[in-house]
Amino acid sequence: MEEQIKKITLTDGLQIGIKNLNSILSEVANLKLTDHQVLKQQLLDRVKDNGNYVPPGAKDEYTSALIRQYMQKYGETEEIRNRNRDIVEPHKHSKG
Repeated sequence: MEEQIKKITLTDGLQIGIKNLNSILSEVANLKLTDHQVLKQQLLDRVKDNGNYVPPGAKDEYTSALIRQYMQKYGETEEIRNRNRDIVEPHKHSKG
């Protein structure tokens, strides 16, 4: 099977090629993960497992770019949307 290389853009604007990115995104989507940290780790681990080099100092940039690609392709799960909404809009306390 021929390896597919897809370019992604890091937060600093640098473009990099990732082997088997579509397969990686699909595999991770099939896990139906709801924990954002686990999702990020799975993406990064699978990118490395597919023979892609991730410089140690660029791990966060790669992870952010991978999450962006994942969300563009698969969107967020309802659980992630709800959790993110709670973080962005904390529960308001009513005045007593």
